[in-house]
Amino acid sequence: MLTTGELLAGVARVDITPPVGIELFGYHRSSPMTDVHDPLWLTALALVDEHTPSYPCLLLAIDNVGLGWKATLALRAAVAATARTPLERVAVYYSHTHAGPDSEVLDWYAHERPVNSPERLYGAMLPQWAASAARLALQRLTRARVGCSTATSITGVNGRERGNDGRAFPGVNPAGPVDQQVTVLRIDTADQRPLATVVHYGVHGTVFKSDNFACSADVTGAVRNVIESATGGICLFAQGAAGDVNPRWRGDEAALKRCGCELGGAALQAFATAEMHPLYALTTAVERVTLRLSPLPDEATAVQLAEEVSRIWEAPTEPWLDLVRHKLAANERHLTLVRELHAVRVNEFVRVGIPMEPFAELSLAFRERTASLATGEHPLCLCFGGYTNGTPGYLAMADEYRAGGYEIEWMPVVYGYYEGLLAPPVPETGDEVVAAAVRLATHLCR
Repeated sequence: MLTTGELLAGVARVDITPPVGIELFGYHRSSPMTDVHDPLWLTALALVDEHTPSYPCLLLAIDNVGLGWKATLALRAAVAATARTPLERVAVYYSHTHAGPDSEVLDWYAHERPVNSPERLYGAMLPQWAASAARLALQRLTRARVGCSTATSITGVNGRERGNDGRAFPGVNPAGPVDQQVTVLRIDTADQRPLATVVHYGVHGTVFKSDNFACSADVTGAVRNVIESATGGICLFAQGAAGDVNPRWRGDEAALKRCGCELGGAALQAFATAEMHPLYALTTAVERVTLRLSPLPDEATAVQLAEEVSRIWEAPTEPWLDLVRHKLAANERHLTLVRELHAVRVNEFVRVGIPMEPFAELSLAFRERTASLATGEHPLCLCFGGYTNGTPGYLAMADEYRAGGYEIEWMPVVYGYYEGLLAPPVPETGDEVVAAAVRLATHLCR
């Protein structure tokens, strides 16, 4: 449903930098956090159509590797209650920094943490911080106009290198798929002052590696610094299809600045070319998709896989193995999971997200199949990403399954079991998710 009301927009930010001594998440590190490289933020953007003021839309960008579905649901529910808006009107975009805090109930070794541990205390605060940011954003509503444009960035590079046998392993694959499109939603006040910018692009938050013990927003923070210094407004980062995409430059401060300048510069180009309009569309939609998982391995194969993961990744495998044995004993080899796609449209900006780590090929397929929607009086800027309302679990297109590797074969054993992902999705799942995303986008563009 298209609208013609005035747009009210407000933005607010809360500092969520964790205390020194907390465990960091994203790598298995030899030490907890020892320093702060740069602060972590939770940013809330409130969008209200004056014709339907009782249904504000809240977009939250959080410097975090990504919480599970249930924890994110609690966070969204806190925001929805504060804003007195339906849950569908609240979306959480995780930056997926690998230099952020661990807030899981279980530690790396799958032991339950004490309730008063810094990790669990931090996790308990996140819904309160989110509700606070939402409340402040709603208090700061002002009349606004919006625009959208795109540019190209080379900051991302495919991270699934191939061996001589065709198998994938973590590295650099310059020939691998990457979606280089940067999509920018620009929001200005009625008197033409930049208020907020939403930058969508797919790249892992892994400039800093496992030898880094300081918290950091990583590439997201570097991009924000560039955008905010140039525009004076606040920047939110919406992660794209980054499951198999790493920063091109990695490892130190110089690499971080290079990523920030290149990607931030591309985003500024899109910012500068966005044509501003009054509000004519502010809609959201969701669609649940059922993911069919590959059949569970028999016990002997499961034990072999667990031993392989333990040897190569030094990850505890007993929790996964116990769950697999339980399912096998109950004759439950064919499992399914339900995931919810979330879509938002703000004028010509249309983004569909999934609570997983999709590979770049899914984003490219989505834009190819929605090309017919990107035409007309107001050409649409359509994008597909992950890390939306949750994170756990990689999602690839069928052709990547032949190469195997960590994301396909080992992820369920390392951490996927946290969210019930005991086996990888069947190969055709990626295509099915893209089809669902196209349906959602089409629905919003009617």
